[in-house]
Amino acid sequence: FPTENEGDAYVCSAVHKGDGGGIRNNPDNKIWRNKYGKEIRLSKDKIAITSNKGDYIEISDNEGVKIVSSGSINIKAKDRLEISSEEASISIAAGKRIFILQEDTQIVLKDGISVSGEGVNIS
Repeated sequence: FPTENEGDAYVCSAVHKGDGGGIRNNPDNKIWRNKYGKEIRLSKDKIAITSNKGDYIEISDNEGVKIVSSGSINIKAKDRLEISSEEASISIAAGKRIFILQEDTQIVLKDGISVSGEGVNIS
């Protein structure tokens, strides 16, 4: 109880008994949820951070990392950003356009391939 106001109280652990348990019937699973439906769920084999609109980040022992968004996903690094696959492949897909830019050089994939820059080498 952080204050004397019961509206500020929160529960760190609870297990429902009987049929009304739903998602809180296993004490090994920890779920923190606010009144807006946002939650952090910790279970034996995964961690999930979810919104109430279908967006989530899931880290699974079996399936790796999954990020799902109904809107945009932005990744930004001041220094190096690396995307790699050691044993498989990397797939990039877009419904409208794929745009790759490095200073004044660019590759655009939209209804064909457009490459522009000071020097374009094709081998």
